[in-house]
Amino acid sequence: MITLTKIFHAFLRGAFALFALNCAVQAAPPVVQTTMSSRFLARGETATLDIGIISGTPDGRIPTPPVVPDVKIEGMEPRRMPFSRRAGISVPFEVSSYKVGHHVIPGITIRIDGSDFTTQPIEFTVYDPEELQWSKATVGQQTFRYAVGIHMLKENPYEGEVVPVEIKLYVPEDLPVADWGIPEFERDGVACWRFEPSERGSVLLLGQHFVGVGYPSSMSATRSGPVSLGPVNLRLMTEQVVIDGYARRAYMPANLVAPKFDFQAKKLPEGAPEGFKNAIGHFTMSATTTQKEIREKDPLAVDVSVTGTGNLDAIEAPMPKDTEGWKMYESGAAQRGDERRQESGTVTFHQFMMPLTAKAQVPAFKLVYFDPTLVQYKTIETAPITLTVLPALKSAEAAAPMGPPPAVNMPVETMSDILGLIQSNRLVLPPRLSLPEWVWHVCAGIVALLLLIKAIWMRAAPKLRLSPITQARRDALRDLERTDTVDQRTFLRKAGHFIEQWLGEASTHDPALHAILEERDATCYRSDPVEVDKAGRSRRSAILKILKKAAWLWVAMAWFGLSGVGKAAEPDTASIQEKANAAYEASDYERAIQLWLDAGPFDRLSAETLYNIGNACYRMGSSGNAALYYRRALTRDSSQAEARQNLRFIERKNGSITVQRPDYQYALARWKLSTWKNIVWTGAWMVGLALLACLATRPASWVRVPAVIALIAGPIFAAFGTLGWHYYPDDSLFAPLERQAVVVGEKVLLHVEASRTSSQVSEAPEGSLCEILEERGRWFYVAFATNTRGWVPKEDVERVVPIGKPGPPKLQKPKEDAQSA
Repeated sequence: MITLTKIFHAFLRGAFALFALNCAVQAAPPVVQTTMSSRFLARGETATLDIGIISGTPDGRIPTPPVVPDVKIEGMEPRRMPFSRRAGISVPFEVSSYKVGHHVIPGITIRIDGSDFTTQPIEFTVYDPEELQWSKATVGQQTFRYAVGIHMLKENPYEGEVVPVEIKLYVPEDLPVADWGIPEFERDGVACWRFEPSERGSVLLLGQHFVGVGYPSSMSATRSGPVSLGPVNLRLMTEQVVIDGYARRAYMPANLVAPKFDFQAKKLPEGAPEGFKNAIGHFTMSATTTQKEIREKDPLAVDVSVTGTGNLDAIEAPMPKDTEGWKMYESGAAQRGDERRQESGTVTFHQFMMPLTAKAQVPAFKLVYFDPTLVQYKTIETAPITLTVLPALKSAEAAAPMGPPPAVNMPVETMSDILGLIQSNRLVLPPRLSLPEWVWHVCAGIVALLLLIKAIWMRAAPKLRLSPITQARRDALRDLERTDTVDQRTFLRKAGHFIEQWLGEASTHDPALHAILEERDATCYRSDPVEVDKAGRSRRSAILKILKKAAWLWVAMAWFGLSGVGKAAEPDTASIQEKANAAYEASDYERAIQLWLDAGPFDRLSAETLYNIGNACYRMGSSGNAALYYRRALTRDSSQAEARQNLRFIERKNGSITVQRPDYQYALARWKLSTWKNIVWTGAWMVGLALLACLATRPASWVRVPAVIALIAGPIFAAFGTLGWHYYPDDSLFAPLERQAVVVGEKVLLHVEASRTSSQVSEAPEGSLCEILEERGRWFYVAFATNTRGWVPKEDVERVVPIGKPGPPKLQKPKEDAQSA
């Protein structure tokens, strides 16, 4: 008999197990990220140097700041890093200087986990404020002066060299800025990370106090010769007091512009030694393994770590100097976190290799790189690792065929084919109202609303005004309406930007919005001149009508509307399944896929149906489409083990680029992600309602007995669900679901530009998961979990969440010449 005590003990054991698992994951080598809020300072300006200890425990003492000539450095109290970044400790320093020129802050030694750790040196520049170019902007009735420009730490970098770059903004201190915005800019021949605002500094300019905000990032030139960044458009949101009968606060945008920044990228010197690929910077390297004794033909795992300053995210895995007598497997790099935005850090490659004969040591690994400071190519090697290789067991050799290397201390699946079909008559999910997922919270909140209705009304009444987001959307739509009607191309470009910025989710469902984006791409992003309708008033009015409807009515319908599913007769799913199975057994996979797709609306197809479609795609020779439909099945039901197992098989078989996770995370997928979230909310509501029940009843009331039990069980529920939610293998942490896509073509090549004649970045195997960052004509600009980016043709990738109803996949023959246009 299940009692309350047994349930309580079961939750205690589960919470303790997950807590111990969390502690084991956190027991990793220290990860330290050194950043500076701005590396380009006006004379007398203050900035914050931040040592972020992402993993590891410091001793709590403030480190002694180094002595740098003409630079003032003061230590401040350690603090917790913001939750949005990563859990950890931040050790800040305040930096300022009145000496114009280039300065270097040497490494700072800090004690972490009982050992001394020295950070990487950091460079910054101090310039004369008279060099700033000032402009004027108006917001509401206020006109103010501002200066904004692009700064780069090195004037003429080499092609592929990573250099710090920053957009620096100065505005008056009394300007009430509510949101500093994200810069929008053009680029030609450069690749860079997203620019985000850092901590603000202060400086005295033009006889008044100004706030200096840096937007730091890192950049590399993708070609030699003249390249450029900008011009930059920056939209600040200011909070203003408006008097229209009564005083109220409103949010008004201020549009700022930074001029275009041109520079020359140098070509790498000739005479690169053998083995040089694309490593540029200054690096050190080490190799380690936990296996000191293995047998012949047993896999060996070696971790090769590259530390230094340079293009760490573009470095290819170092290879051993001598591979004779070794079977090498493809290596993978450990995914870096927020520190990948910095030019300094460490990247670790996991290399699997198998000794075919007796070996006395693991060979040294070699890395050839170009040092831009010394202007010469250099070669570094790791020290050989002593190893004992025992003779292979003959019985083991006969029983175990050679296959992919297993993970250390963890057996891998040795399946050589996918799992079979799932025989289910649930081809289509039952019709249901598309109510918001949080509707059930209303039921639990009724009691709380009855008790707090007066307080809520008192606090809600002053806030019954437009939110900053709604006000900003309305202002953006008004700016679009005021666009000059003569220049149709400019109007289309601004309309497309409005859709991407404010209607991103709606554009994936609304064909009219998608048509506007296609018209924008066909008109505005072509190298050859296109005749544009100079009048275009009817089309302009139609586009504005569509945008107004999408910006206001679509949101209201999505909030209150129902799915409109009637009681129409459902198709005979048993008959459809029987016909699809017969077509599948007869190797008519395309017909089987069509039958399953026609079983109902695509958004109601069950996870089992999508899984079966994936099997048919694999049988007809398209591993990429098979991986696509397995992922679509997991979006319907994240706990479907068959789809996850087949997806792992295809990704391992093709060497697909995907998000790498520890095996324990997939054990959490036995329950749906929504289940873990509901456990968290259940615990939170238990605590909240229990507290309200105690406040609303007498001390001797019987209601307080279950309330006390809920106060004890609620935090356990919340902690248990939070751990499961935090470590759940959710790919939406890599990219939002609507931007996720899968490579379905064979031998897909990434290009540096949206042209087949441009240089290649790398090859993306079938089944690789990517994020669609930008769409231009017949090309997608995508990013992978390895931080690799490039342009691919649209026909080679498919969105996980399709636009419209998809059809059976069409097999593409490999191109004979990938370089042909």
